[in-house]
Amino acid sequence: LQTCTAGYSPTEWQRSLFPQEYQSKIRTIFDGIDREFWYRRKVPRFIGDREIPAGTRIVTYVSRGFESMRGFDIFMRVAKRICAERKDVIFVVVGSDRVCYGDDLRRCKAKSFLKHVLAQDKYDLKRFIFTGPILESQLVELFSLSDLHFYLTVPFVLSWSLMNALAVGCTVLASDTAPVREVIRHGHNGLLAGFFDVDEFTKQALRVLDAPAEFRPLGRAGTRLIDEKYSLAKTLPKMVKFFRETVSRYKDQRGRRSVGRSMQTDRLPARPAGRRPTFVTPDKFVSQLKQKPLPDPILPKIRFPINKFNSPTNPSPSTLIDSQTRRKICAKHF
Repeated sequence: LQTCTAGYSPTEWQRSLFPQEYQSKIRTIFDGIDREFWYRRKVPRFIGDREIPAGTRIVTYVSRGFESMRGFDIFMRVAKRICAERKDVIFVVVGSDRVCYGDDLRRCKAKSFLKHVLAQDKYDLKRFIFTGPILESQLVELFSLSDLHFYLTVPFVLSWSLMNALAVGCTVLASDTAPVREVIRHGHNGLLAGFFDVDEFTKQALRVLDAPAEFRPLGRAGTRLIDEKYSLAKTLPKMVKFFRETVSRYKDQRGRRSVGRSMQTDRLPARPAGRRPTFVTPDKFVSQLKQKPLPDPILPKIRFPINKFNSPTNPSPSTLIDSQTRRKICAKHF
């Protein structure tokens, strides 16, 4: 942040979390939703090989992993209550049986958070379809069938699934948390309830399931929001303009530096004095590391693999380094 020329954040909420002195360098530009792909379509009422009768309500929940940060346990408690009230509802749950965010596995004895949640109560699992990970082509068809889509998150980065569901015109019932409120206005393009308020989630869900067609205007409003603010057609020109302005700004800074002027401006913090950092690609880093292997005394301290740097076919100790050690190596060798 101190040395960069500029940065971008997908949402205002995320931008607001940066230190105030750097926010002037950060522009809010969402990555963009491809509306040529994410749109509501008529599809057969099948979930995998299972045909869904015409009168059956379909409730969806999508998350990369099943974890408390994305409210999986809250969703399951709400689903159990809905099951007790209506016999014509099935729940389609998309995601992997793993924890991607948070430390749920440290707080439960089960092998996964899904198993932990299922052990807390009795669920009629015949009413649930756990699909596992699915293709985007399958997800857009599922969203097209959904009568009600649940999205829960603590104050954290928004999921792509929320934006995709809105693009497809789903009626979304979401947690009333800051990042969600940036996108969903209650009663305008979706519904909100307190993250832990199982009663309110259940109440609103039952209202939608009583008459899904009456809540379709919320889904259409969500689609208009994506078209007007978050579609690729809107965000890509902003991104291109941002990159061009950043390059121009950088060249201007270099020009002023070449005539002896300070790089510091009214809006940009000054670059700290000292050696400029040298950046290397992962492949170049590994090749240079092999040419200059680490001294033996440091090897016993190396424990953690670097995600893309470590070669699965050549797991040599010299490529298994933690981030702190990696910085030391970069400073010394490169």
